[in-house]
Amino acid sequence: MDRVAIDAIEAAWKTFVKARALCPYIGDNAVGRMGYQSAGWYRARGAVYFVDLAKPLTRGDILELREIADSINRSFIIQLAAILEERDVIPYGTNPDTSLAGGEYTHLVKLLRHRFAHGEWEYDDNNPKHRTTRALFEKLFPRIASRVTGFDTSIDTVLEPLKDGVLLYISGRVEKAQFDVTPSGASGLDARVAADNALEIPRFARNDPNDYFHETR
Repeated sequence: MDRVAIDAIEAAWKTFVKARALCPYIGDNAVGRMGYQSAGWYRARGAVYFVDLAKPLTRGDILELREIADSINRSFIIQLAAILEERDVIPYGTNPDTSLAGGEYTHLVKLLRHRFAHGEWEYDDNNPKHRTTRALFEKLFPRIASRVTGFDTSIDTVLEPLKDGVLLYISGRVEKAQFDVTPSGASGLDARVAADNALEIPRFARNDPNDYFHETR
């Protein structure tokens, strides 16, 4: 089931990036333009589009496009959490093992899913569940949290690291299971290599999610 979960997450991410490439964050200086292209961050990932518009962009259009982008971002979190639940990585009613690498990132995905799936898009400091979610966000993304309030979902600075953290968590589950059944005389390194080869864990799943700090939303 872990291999299936990895495949589903990778497929969901590719589609998500393409959707956001068609609806990138657009600055106020775009007012009056008749079109826009995918930002460099998306182009670097193979999502290259140019959107022609029927009329010049207005300030209202730009705000609406930002709202659409935010909605797409929240939908990815919900989809990611659903994959983890459906594939028994985090069965319904349970929490991830935060002692494993990527466990806290995976837990944050679950907490954000609960907020977004119930329409709780705006941070409410009077809501204890919101404070719990925000506290974990601040722990995992201290630099970003110092600049933004609430539940930030920027694709490059938050969502990509969260996705990579989840993949790291899944690979850790596999390694733990492999260690648990390692035959007498086999080394832990052999077990790790066997686990990685069996699932072909992507190299980027080994990255530290805190390495990401871009400006694209």
